[in-house]
Amino acid sequence: MSGQTNIQLTGTIYDQKGKERIIGATIHSPNNLNIVTVSDENGNYSLSLNEGDYMILCSFVGMESDTAYISVKALQNTKHDFYLQGKEKMLETVVISASKFEQKLSELTVSMEVIRPSLIESRNTTNITEVLDQIPGLTILDGEPQIRSGSGFSFGVGSRVGVLIDGIPILIGDQGRPEWSFLPLENVEQIEVIKGASSVLYGSSSLSGVINVRTTYPKEKALTKVQTHYGQYDAPSVSESKWWDGSAPIYGFSFLHSERIGKKNNVDLVVGGRALQDHNFIGPPLKVKYLNIPVDSTLKDKDVATRLGRINFGIRYRPENIKGLSFGLNGNFMQSHDNFSLVWLNDSSGLYRALPGTMTISDTKMFYLDPYITYFSNSGFKHTLNFRFFHNGVDNSNNQSNSSEVYYGEYQAHKEFQDIKGLNVTGGLAMNKIRANSELYTYSGKTKNSLENYSVFIQADKKFLKSINLSAGYRVEYFTLNDSELVVKPIARGGVSWALTRGTFLRASY
Repeated sequence: MSGQTNIQLTGTIYDQKGKERIIGATIHSPNNLNIVTVSDENGNYSLSLNEGDYMILCSFVGMESDTAYISVKALQNTKHDFYLQGKEKMLETVVISASKFEQKLSELTVSMEVIRPSLIESRNTTNITEVLDQIPGLTILDGEPQIRSGSGFSFGVGSRVGVLIDGIPILIGDQGRPEWSFLPLENVEQIEVIKGASSVLYGSSSLSGVINVRTTYPKEKALTKVQTHYGQYDAPSVSESKWWDGSAPIYGFSFLHSERIGKKNNVDLVVGGRALQDHNFIGPPLKVKYLNIPVDSTLKDKDVATRLGRINFGIRYRPENIKGLSFGLNGNFMQSHDNFSLVWLNDSSGLYRALPGTMTISDTKMFYLDPYITYFSNSGFKHTLNFRFFHNGVDNSNNQSNSSEVYYGEYQAHKEFQDIKGLNVTGGLAMNKIRANSELYTYSGKTKNSLENYSVFIQADKKFLKSINLSAGYRVEYFTLNDSELVVKPIARGGVSWALTRGTFLRASY
């Protein structure tokens, strides 16, 4: 490639349709790292080359790269324009959580992150918090989700982030917080995280955002997956804090099977499950001479381990003789054994041992059953009726056992208006009843508490000029606590999204 120098290769970087110039695209030769430049504020570029043949690559974040083979001749400057095609797979991702109907990710008026099951599997995730911690703006603090610091931290009394499975709240009745290990990670279509107010559609518990785990249903081909794992905790850097002998293993397996059954393949069936054994790095308390605190002498090393078994299912039937109708039942069952330590013993030998009297051993049984009906009418309405019965029972070692039942029901109607292009309206009614029996929370000397919440909501989404999306909604909530305290509160929300370019969006909501 020797010869005449200072021969200029120039051109402009466009999008695929040639309507927009791409600023900051990288133009380089893969065979020569010294040949590189970026497009300027007008999308133009210039490369100084010697005489010869070159492979030139043009790339830009969020767009497909373009390759050109250029022949440079002496005393003859060369011009070549690049046309980049947008990577639209992410932008075309269909989500449901933001407006309770299917939308493209690029049309939302709130920020949303979508987690695919491939990420969960590749990280060998056994608890959803391991994945959620990777999302910018989302923090899991002692089991409480915080989005963009939108809610204060009050341990054990609930946050302002709604945690859902298939659009239905999965917060424990007496604490108002999720049990992360209960979420069925082996059966996930995708996880949608809304980073913004979602109170109109999901209630006041979603003031800061929503984490919605959408479970999967069978595709055309049957699918079976089995995954197993093994690992162990390393010895602590402070040698005297290693309280266990030998290794500290963690192992388990999960499975998922989905297929369409029946003569007409009109029955969808999904079954999944997980088993987990975790030695744990937290040891049982020790008797301390200078502390007059009794220690449970029956507590053994094996008692502080984490053990979990979970199985879930989904079945859906689509009758042939009633077009647009489907109904089914989802369920999830879990039994677990775990510990919780509030205070460490000290900063050396007791670094991973609990202070006497601060460790709680918990045996938990929980399950939910979700019957539902969906109907698409000839007039274009989608009617959905969802129910959930959620039971949680915890046997604690510190005489603070508790149990709760959550009864949830929701009717929702949605219509996309054909005569008013781009207009979608969603409305509905929701009911949430909680019955809790807890030795920790008492009311007038009684351990039984109740909460009821009834609400009505409506939201409209409209698209203008192919690049602007508006959203507005209103909700009224009625609360009653222990049949005495009554509260009625309105909630209003508005949002706008403007697509500045193919991959750049300006969003605002209030």
